[in-house]
Amino acid sequence: MRDPVYRSGHGLVKWMTVLLIVDAALSLMALWSTWGQIDRIDRAETEFERVMAGLEEELARLEEEPGGAETQRSWVDAYIVPGGLIGLVQAGVQLALIILFCIWIPRANRNARALGATGMRFTPGWSVGWYFIPIMNLFRPYQAMKEIWVASVPSDATPRQRRAGSPLLGWWWALWLVSGAAALRTFPRWVPTKDWVEMRRAIWATCASDAIDIPLAIVALLLVRSVHGMQERRRTTTVFD
Repeated sequence: MRDPVYRSGHGLVKWMTVLLIVDAALSLMALWSTWGQIDRIDRAETEFERVMAGLEEELARLEEEPGGAETQRSWVDAYIVPGGLIGLVQAGVQLALIILFCIWIPRANRNARALGATGMRFTPGWSVGWYFIPIMNLFRPYQAMKEIWVASVPSDATPRQRRAGSPLLGWWWALWLVSGAAALRTFPRWVPTKDWVEMRRAIWATCASDAIDIPLAIVALLLVRSVHGMQERRRTTTVFD
């Protein structure tokens, strides 16, 4: 295996910084939009029940006809659509971030090796590959990132400075896991349903997901910039020591 060559991640980190800030802003906008939908869904249900109260026979006929089950869903759609554009842009930004992270993480791993780190457990490929392995993706990516952090600490850092990253890493991974769980819970919002209760639960889950994504973007930004900064500093001290 060839010795790894240091490649500055300055360009990647710059783009990740921009997209993480945009993602946090979009999450804030989505949170505001989705929060308003909670009141709109209440009004949609009230209006639906008012109109249908005197049309029990017509409702029964609609339920029996093909497509009749979508009648109630159409009322919901009228109130949910306003938040769709924000969610679409948000999804695009997050997809771009995933791609950049998949490039940056193995580069950070290789850079740590190029700066003299030895005995690293995770290869550059597996440092990002574990994110896509079920069950293992609950803890292996955290271990790989922690290894990159420790291997990136400048040689002139104090023992206290070497431990300073532990809280940041912990918060990043905790928020990542909670965000993923909340995102899964929002799925019923995007499929047809006649259950108002289920729709409300999905909207509340969406609010929770957006609320978590804001600090997650901030912590991820601090993490990426910290690792990059430490590697650049370690590179400088390695050259001049």
